[in-house]
Order: sequence, then structure tokens, then C-alpha cells
Amino acid sequence: MGGNAYEFAETKEDIRESIGQLNRSRAPNSKKLIVPNNLENFAKEAVKRTGIGIENISGKILKKSRKK
Repeated sequence: MGGNAYEFAETKEDIRESIGQLNRSRAPNSKKLIVPNNLENFAKEAVKRTGIGIENISGKILKKSRKK
């Protein structure tokens, strides 16, 4: 059994909440945060040292997730 966890965030507050959700997730594989283009830099700073990957809405990978 395997699984991935994805969270979509539209605002800075959503990003913070989504990171908390992904950190609590028991998904054994990758965890990704999907953000709009205008919040890419904020998201990169917010997920530092969490192992969470980031994608923008168009599917471009901004940061790969660290698989555990």
C-alpha cells in the first residue's frame, strides 16, 4: 500500500494550514503543496526543512519532496 498527500492553498494563511495538514498526514510517500504562481516564493520559505514538495498550479515542480 502506498499513497501520496496533496494540499492546495490559495492564500498565505491556507499555506500555513496546509503545511500543518501535510505534516500530520500519514501518507507513506511524497507530500506536495500546490500553490498559485504569485505565492511560490512564500511557499518555498514556509516549507523549508519539512520535506514537503511544492508545485505551482500549472504543474511545474518548484521543490521536490523528501520521501521518507
